[in-house]
Amino acid sequence: MKEAIILAGGKGLRLKGQTEVPKPFLIVKPETGETILEAQLKWLVAYDYEHVILAMSRQNFKYMRVNYSKFLNVPSIDVSIEEENLGTGGGLKKALEFIEEPNFYCFNADDVCYSEDTRFLTKLNGWRQLKDIEIGEEILTFNKSKEQVEFQPLLHKIIRPYNGKMIHFLTEHVDLFVTPEHRVLIRSRNRRKLKGRGPYNVDPYHEYPAISLLSNSEIWLPTNYRQEDKQEYPLSDDKIKLAGWIFSEGSYPKNDPRVCISQSEEVNPKYVNEIKYVLQKLGMAYSFSSRLNFKIHAKDSRRIKKWLPQKEFVPREWINGFSNRQLELLFMEMYKGDGTKDRRIFTSYNPRLLEQVQEILIRLGYKSLRKEHVVYFEKSKSWEAIRPERRFLEDYHGIVVCPSVKNSFVVLERRGKIAISGNCFYNPEELHISQQITNAILIKQATLPFGAVEFDSDMKVTNFIEKPVIDKFVSCGHYVFNRKLIEELLPDVGDLEQTFLKDLAKMGLLNAHVLKGRWITINTYKELIETRGRMKIDDILRQDKGSEAEESST
Repeated sequence: MKEAIILAGGKGLRLKGQTEVPKPFLIVKPETGETILEAQLKWLVAYDYEHVILAMSRQNFKYMRVNYSKFLNVPSIDVSIEEENLGTGGGLKKALEFIEEPNFYCFNADDVCYSEDTRFLTKLNGWRQLKDIEIGEEILTFNKSKEQVEFQPLLHKIIRPYNGKMIHFLTEHVDLFVTPEHRVLIRSRNRRKLKGRGPYNVDPYHEYPAISLLSNSEIWLPTNYRQEDKQEYPLSDDKIKLAGWIFSEGSYPKNDPRVCISQSEEVNPKYVNEIKYVLQKLGMAYSFSSRLNFKIHAKDSRRIKKWLPQKEFVPREWINGFSNRQLELLFMEMYKGDGTKDRRIFTSYNPRLLEQVQEILIRLGYKSLRKEHVVYFEKSKSWEAIRPERRFLEDYHGIVVCPSVKNSFVVLERRGKIAISGNCFYNPEELHISQQITNAILIKQATLPFGAVEFDSDMKVTNFIEKPVIDKFVSCGHYVFNRKLIEELLPDVGDLEQTFLKDLAKMGLLNAHVLKGRWITINTYKELIETRGRMKIDDILRQDKGSEAEESST
């Protein structure tokens, strides 16, 4: 059973004057009246938490009893009431009496997926839907610091029913269909200007909820990055070239032990000479005629079938083991046989081979589009420009899925189109799963809340950077604790960060876990308004009705 404690005793003193409501009951969705506490409870339920304890003051409990009496009858919710102000540390210690499991999740009450037909690329089994991928199986992810794709284990997966609005990003090369709160990775247009400027770590990538991207400006969505190169696989270039011709133009006849390769000397004399040259270098005997083309003698055909037993698909150990140069060599030989010369199109009536070709192209950093019997590809920019008219709000009723990986960004495919995107903004199980730790604190690299000014030794201003990321980390107020380790250390009265967490850190019992997504904290009225803006879907829907109607009419 998964358990969580919400520290809901906040009074919202810094919001006095703008609102007199206790902090957990601040409304973050004015159109529905949803509060911080309700949003957090829905969030925990989405991640299968079965038991939630609300640690709150008597004053806040009175407010809840009047306004939230429905919660008091929910079996999965218990309330730990502080008769006097005990602070977050004392409140947590008192709430421990309701905890049944050794480890539990804990956070403050001021912090706030893909459609089912989306597929993910596994290292051993190719493209799979999330329901068919086991925890621990490696899937292709995006490392934005290296700007490379790489395989990482699946840490957690969410598969749940969903009925509501979805955001659809749809272009020639991208088909991304996600829930409104889903984390979408966007690349900066002025990346070269920002990278390496000044003392700040300016990230060229930004993460936004999908719903916030229904705007009037063009966005750049990452689509294709090359994998890190590896050592050469122990297979000669001549064998790789021969395999490329066999995949594209070869056959293993049932009643003939000989390997055949079809290629017309009249149409493609250059390619016929290349195949002859490769066979001669490999010392293989063959016969050739303009009608029957190549037939490799039975003895040498048996040699081929030992290192290439199937010609219908590329061996997984080749795709995973080849260096980038070897993958490029294999594909280019296949393209000679089944490619279109004047356009970058690869054709095959073998759907499995077609998917493997697209996988090879993804690993090599090509932009690709797979349709029935063909793969279009190009060596182009590693992003897709998505204009406002290619972003839609659509109704959806079905299953949504979301994988969690250490990089937090995955390569995905929908209807033959490839994109790179994130998982949900924060999965509370990341603290448990990613590091297998007992006590942890969630941290986030700090962003300066103001625009930074750069100037030279003569005090001449040289540059402005809007809200740069700085080299410090802040606590997000989310924790995982082990009851046995903390029970005796918790103060009867006092705050977590002032005493208890410092003691844990001195004893070496506290680990840090970096939050990959966005973090919102509500301490001021300005932050409350900002949070409402991010969570407000209906207003955006009204703003976009006109453009949706125009799109449908065209």
